[in-house]
Amino acid sequence: MASRSKFLQKLIVGPWSHIPWGRKLGAINYGMAASSPIDDLQILWFDQFLKGLNTGILEQPPVSLFEMGSNQWLDFNSWPSNNYKFYFLASTGLANIREDSGSLTESCPDICPDDTFVHDPWRPVPALGGHATFPAGSFECSFPAGSFERSELDCRHDILTYTSTFLTEDLHIAGDIYVEVYSTADTDNFDLCAVLSEVKQDGNVYNFTQGYIKVTSNDLPVKIC
Repeated sequence: MASRSKFLQKLIVGPWSHIPWGRKLGAINYGMAASSPIDDLQILWFDQFLKGLNTGILEQPPVSLFEMGSNQWLDFNSWPSNNYKFYFLASTGLANIREDSGSLTESCPDICPDDTFVHDPWRPVPALGGHATFPAGSFECSFPAGSFERSELDCRHDILTYTSTFLTEDLHIAGDIYVEVYSTADTDNFDLCAVLSEVKQDGNVYNFTQGYIKVTSNDLPVKIC
């Protein structure tokens, strides 16, 4: 939007689902700082452009993002897109059997065996939290949205897990997240889902963000946003 218009653009991204915009989503309470500021901002916006009052809203940073974890608002002059950090998937070939077989590393492995799993359409992986989305052709939002403890789900043999070593310092993630997957299948069409999760010290796992894609034989390799 900013590149298509000469007028000021304002982007606000909070830790919310569709409705309501409160401090608790899924199993996580993000604190009072996550309470929606939108109503107050709308009043400032209307006073500025409908009543001609100088509310100061034009001097505010154009991008405001709520950082989940530190539970605070961060301001940017533009969408953060120039500080990418790369991780690579590595495995002993048993990432669907053992949680310690698949690893998320900062260096690309020289040789890595393929991971194989069987997907049964009659026993699909259940959705658990994540983005509130509208399925195609539906007017209903998929619920519940948000972050939930999913360690039991990750033990399924049709889920591959890749885990990094424990972080020794805070990792701040802001901007776009991509995962590139190289895969083959014995069918022409299949679905892929990638989930980025946070692993707590006690072993509990909470989804952070995810992406979905329907793959046909002409789509490989796959990049999920």
